[in-house]
Amino acid sequence: MDEDEKEMLSEGHADRPVEQSKFPTIIEELEGKRKVDIEAQLRKQDIAKNKIAQRQDVPSAILHANKLNNPERDMYDRIAREKKKEEARQQALLRKRSKVLQRKLPRPLVASLELIRNSLIRIDGDKNSFVPTTSIEQADEIIRRELLTLLEHNNAKYPLYDKVNKEKKKGVNGFSGR
Repeated sequence: MDEDEKEMLSEGHADRPVEQSKFPTIIEELEGKRKVDIEAQLRKQDIAKNKIAQRQDVPSAILHANKLNNPERDMYDRIAREKKKEEARQQALLRKRSKVLQRKLPRPLVASLELIRNSLIRIDGDKNSFVPTTSIEQADEIIRRELLTLLEHNNAKYPLYDKVNKEKKKGVNGFSGR
């Protein structure tokens, strides 16, 4: 033994047991880090990343808090959005209408529809004769039928009399006030 070892024994270190190196006795110890430890470490990293992301997302959090504190502004925004949606819907409906309705051109009255319908009936009645119709007459008949169906559809979907009645009511109210 060396002198240092003798000194240690003489100073009272003799009553302390000699530390033996501990050998791993379980599989987890043999494998190194346990799965639980790895998961805990990953959770800590995720929390740190989320805190960084939250710090970077502060402006949006401030905007959200301002929206909560100022409900009138949100209401105005909501009303404006609803108006825009309604206008877009109206524009889409207008585009679906015929060009006459889109441009608010004058439309033929119901009497005109009756004239066109009667002319088609006369043409159908003339088919009983032995004289064959020419291609121009056939084309004219097809155009009149298409015109009739278009006008009937427009009058059914967008009645002309509603506008006339509204104008008459306005006129009556306007004259009664004098």
